Amino acid sequence: MMLITADPVTRIRRRMHYHHAADEYVISHEQDDREILEGNKASYNSYRKASDPHAEMGDLYGRIPAVVWGRLIEQGIANDTKRLKAWLNDSDNRVFRRRPGRL
Repeated sequence: MMLITADPVTRIRRRMHYHHAADEYVISHEQDDREILEGNKASYNSYRKASDPHAEMGDLYGRIPAVVWGRLIEQGIANDTKRLKAWLNDSDNRVFRRRPGRL
C-alpha cells in the first residue's frame, strides 16, 4: 500500500494498492476520526436538558467525519433530508451525534 496524500488538517489520507482479485489498482480514503468522535461523545454526555432555556437554539446535532460524509453523498443520503435524519437517528450511528433526542 502506497501513501498518495496526507492532509494534516482533515487527517484524510489517500492510499493506493493493488487489488489482486479484481486485477486493478484501488485508491482508498482514510480519516483519523478519534478527535471528532471523542468530542461528539463528550458533548452528548454533557448535554443539558431540553427543558433548559435555549437548549435547542444553535445546538449542533452531530459531527460527521469527511470520509463518512463522502460515503453518504455517494449513497444519496446526504442530500435527502428524510434519509439523513433517519441515518442520524439510527442507534448504529450514535457516535456521530452530539446531543440526545431525535431529528
